Amino acid sequence: METREVWIGPGQVEVGDDAVPAARNGTPGLTGQTERLELPRSLAWELYQTEASARRHCQRESRRLPDTPPGRAMEVVSRHAAATLRVLPDVVGGRGFVADQAGRVLGTSFSLLRRITDPLLGRERSYRMTVLGIHHGIDTVRIIRNLAIDAGDDHLAAWCDAWLDTRLRLLQNAELALLWFGPAVAAGQAP
Repeated sequence: METREVWIGPGQVEVGDDAVPAARNGTPGLTGQTERLELPRSLAWELYQTEASARRHCQRESRRLPDTPPGRAMEVVSRHAAATLRVLPDVVGGRGFVADQAGRVLGTSFSLLRRITDPLLGRERSYRMTVLGIHHGIDTVRIIRNLAIDAGDDHLAAWCDAWLDTRLRLLQNAELALLWFGPAVAAGQAP
């Protein structure tokens, strides 16, 4: 995967495959413990679904807003989510997570609903809904991180910390890109 600089206002951030930490199963954790948290099935599925949604919806926003700060911000979040989805089976594997067809159908249904409603909302509101989805994913990983710390699963906690470090910077980028919409919204002509 190529690495590309993406606008984030006062600085730049690069996201490539190495932006998502690999699962570290079998090496000692931060404190030498090797406990493995068995994630509640609903929470593990929620993590998978928020990343699948981030990949899909951010990519869609990027295509709707080509060559703009919001479009570039969404492109990089989509790439981070895609990289996360590639390592997620190793991260949550052995922790009670099994992807099932019912969960996939539910996630696909929500995405279909977004595909229908987003054009009706306009680009600015659709973009803000996608930013809210990014927040949802961050909240999910924060909950998993706290559960991992409580259970002594240092591997999972470290993975969550590294993931959060990157995704929070990408969220800041996406929120700063909202400024691009300002002039049109102020003039009553939301793009």
